[in-house]
Amino acid sequence: MAGLSTVLKMAMKAAPKAAPRAMPRTVQQARPTEVIEDTSKEIMIDPKNMDKPLKDVLDITDEEIEIWKGTHGGSGYKDLQGEKLEEMQQSVRDVLGLDADFKPLKEGPKKTIDQHREVVAALKPIKPWTIKDFTDMIGEQKLPSNKEIAFALRPGRGKLFTKGKEEGTFDESRGKILYVNDFIKDGEITTGRLDIPAYTDFDKWVITLKGIGDKDNNIYSKTGYFKKVGDTPVQFDHGITEMSRVGTGQKGKFPHAVIKGGWVNHNPEELIKKVPEYMESGEWVQVGYDPRRHGTFYTRTEFGNYPAFSVIDDAEEVIQVGPLVLAKRPNIRAPKEGEYKRGGMVARNPYPEARGIY
Repeated sequence: MAGLSTVLKMAMKAAPKAAPRAMPRTVQQARPTEVIEDTSKEIMIDPKNMDKPLKDVLDITDEEIEIWKGTHGGSGYKDLQGEKLEEMQQSVRDVLGLDADFKPLKEGPKKTIDQHREVVAALKPIKPWTIKDFTDMIGEQKLPSNKEIAFALRPGRGKLFTKGKEEGTFDESRGKILYVNDFIKDGEITTGRLDIPAYTDFDKWVITLKGIGDKDNNIYSKTGYFKKVGDTPVQFDHGITEMSRVGTGQKGKFPHAVIKGGWVNHNPEELIKKVPEYMESGEWVQVGYDPRRHGTFYTRTEFGNYPAFSVIDDAEEVIQVGPLVLAKRPNIRAPKEGEYKRGGMVARNPYPEARGIY
């Protein structure tokens, strides 16, 4: 695979029979017409690090984790506050036809989607990322290093660590870091979503990846690449009716909306370098999601004959670099009245005055 380090190539030659095993997860098999070339034997991971304890691979200690969390606490992204937040949540309740106690109004919805859009435009306008926005994000180190992924995630089941019995200690959990001590096979159906606490706590954009049907075996990364498998495109799964409670303020943010498609192995640093080119090509559309704006994933720019804030259901290719999501050959349509009720996860943009999330 292009971009592999000299060390990796030497390691692979030295141990030709030690090919990485497939991940211990429930896998949805690709269709016979699978078009994604399997490069999993050439992934950017030293074979000797497969399943090796993360502390050993990254050479980090409990003390280092504790110090980083203590010195970086409170640096996370801040969302709408006070009256503006309540006004946005009230507008969502009006679209859904709910009263202050989240019970259905007899007269039904008070607002249309178009009327809600006016509130969104005033309080949390949707504007596209510019190349400068993207390069500034990279320059400001909003994307985490592998060590920062380990530091920024909260301890818990499925994470990288759980809290140890003694204060200030961390035990290894089931989670892994992509290309550090685990990998995903090309074409494996995988879901991706932002880890919410990582950016609300520390303003670090970490992507949670997992195979279909696997509850705890998360893999974490700063980039994601998904592609159509057979006749099945990459899907933007915005969740179920209950998730609209996030937008109304009835429920706090929690992960649910995901991107789902066939996994494509890639060099994260090389993918990041290509993003400005993709943004200018006219072939990729920017994708957003915020349940206070709408109950589905939406376009954050005009694309073809469709205006910004149109619904995007799926695409042939999707890449994610931190909070920026780009889709190629997307399936776009106009929103429908009542569609907000489907709901979804909340994800925020670090620059609320400039653009919407995710």
